Amino acid sequence: MDISYNDVFRRLASEMGAEFVDGGFLGLPKVRARVRNWTVILDYTQPESRGSRPSFRIKAPLRSGDGFRFIAYHKGFLSTPRSPMEDVKLGEQEVDSDFGVKATDETKAHALLADPKVRQLVQTLSSVDSLSITDKEHAGGKSLPDGVYLLWFYRRNYTGDTGEIKSLFELFAGTLDRLCAIGAASSEAPGYEL
Repeated sequence: MDISYNDVFRRLASEMGAEFVDGGFLGLPKVRARVRNWTVILDYTQPESRGSRPSFRIKAPLRSGDGFRFIAYHKGFLSTPRSPMEDVKLGEQEVDSDFGVKATDETKAHALLADPKVRQLVQTLSSVDSLSITDKEHAGGKSLPDGVYLLWFYRRNYTGDTGEIKSLFELFAGTLDRLCAIGAASSEAPGYEL
């Protein structure tokens, strides 16, 4: 059965009390949601090949004064990202054996991942997914304005399950709050929209 992702995202926006943004003739739809002073975008990419599923993304620009960046990923064959950031071990064998973290500040990475919501979001990652803070609009994309970073959750092979997406969104919102609590992000509006 073919899934109409346009319909899925329209329903998702309605269920979340968020804004549905029609992609128009050539674009893809997205959902624009508010989490306190941040605008969070939920969207997807076209499938890479016929018969495959699209990739799903949650992203939010945020303001950071210290330039903290990280990437969390599920370890797997060829899944380790290339990055000059340092590897961070959490000191928990069951987590360190399955998940990798690279960060610009090990202490902040530990503080971030000590939060149950952030930890739960990281533990949803499969070998092709990631959670990161980057200074680019997307992987390989254009640089963001000074002091603006992008919290980015990427899930490959999205099924169209709105319940799953709402759960991921709640964990993502908790991650934004935790970044503020540890001083890695400002709760002020970033002054930049995607």
